[in-house]
Amino acid sequence: PNPKPQTPTPKIIFCNLLQNHLFLMNIHNLFENLPLINSKNEEFTEILNKGNVVIERIVSNGHHSESGFYYKQIQDEMVLIIEGQAELEIKDKENLFLKKGDYYFIPAGVEHRVVSTSITTIWLAIHIYPSN
Repeated sequence: PNPKPQTPTPKIIFCNLLQNHLFLMNIHNLFENLPLINSKNEEFTEILNKGNVVIERIVSNGHHSESGFYYKQIQDEMVLIIEGQAELEIKDKENLFLKKGDYYFIPAGVEHRVVSTSITTIWLAIHIYPSN
């Protein structure tokens, strides 16, 4: 009798059939390769860049925007707190306090800044740029 062939279990998933191309993507983990807690800089890691959408992981360790500095972006942005906490200031509105699991949509052109983050705050930021 012929032995039953074994199906390999590669650490690969099929993402989507997009624009007549089949894309393969390795499995990654948002909690791997985190920067050291005492890192002086926030770490930005691009996870996906497809068309007008960019998704990035941001790791903050007690970081904040410079006093008086506001982001004013051409793209919409949705932020999701994966781990930790953050306080955001939306110009001319009350501050927002985000905790693990919270998400918030920031429309393009809305001025905002990071007031504070806890140690090891992990964000997922989804940027949606205007279509050409």
